[in-house]
Amino acid sequence: MKMHIVHGVRIVEEGQGNTIVLLHPSGHPPSALTAHIKLFSQDARLIAPNLYDIAGMVKVLDEKSFAQALDRILRELQANRVLLVGCSIGGDIALSYASLYSQAVSGVVVVDAVGIERKSIFIWLVVFIQTCIQSLLTKKSRDNVGFLPFVIEFLKHPLNVWKLLWFAMHASIEKYIPGVKAPVLLMWGEEDRLASLKTGKILKQKLANAHLIVVPQASHFWITIELEFFISNINIFRKSL
Repeated sequence: MKMHIVHGVRIVEEGQGNTIVLLHPSGHPPSALTAHIKLFSQDARLIAPNLYDIAGMVKVLDEKSFAQALDRILRELQANRVLLVGCSIGGDIALSYASLYSQAVSGVVVVDAVGIERKSIFIWLVVFIQTCIQSLLTKKSRDNVGFLPFVIEFLKHPLNVWKLLWFAMHASIEKYIPGVKAPVLLMWGEEDRLASLKTGKILKQKLANAHLIVVPQASHFWITIELEFFISNINIFRKSL
């Protein structure tokens, strides 16, 4: 597993082949992404930028700024026609990038993305904390992801963490939806309270070429429990591109 810095952003890179860009709000070191990377990089080049570093470098906390920062990174890494896999706030960034840089994208996978529903900051934080506690109480979730990297990130770069959370609370993806031309796979937890299934259904309706998979009885962090299901559906989607 290769770890390096590109334009001030920590990058995890592994494997060879068609490029998959994993936009996942995990910490660093990337132990929280290890299971994803091992499965993805078996037949693809996996690039995972640290979203907290991007939050720390952009001057404006909006979709356009994050997409521009991601574009600089991918150009430097000579990554073309990428498959974007965005989880939570990463889904919002993936859609905005696919809209602004459509020629650089072969497909988009969006998992429980924020950016449609509006909640007060208080309610958003309460639901976020409850969701994290729920995930911590699930052994398989702890084993697959773990929250230690997030804690380390918060202790080392607290401002960047708060900036990314602030962006997540104020994300607004709707104006970028018409520009998304690539096929989109939407995967949503049926019982997600942070970004409810209503968001997934709205995106399915508004995106030009989208398919929605609903994961029964699943919360916001369901991919940490159903990792094999997550990877297998992405691989099926990859073959259709």
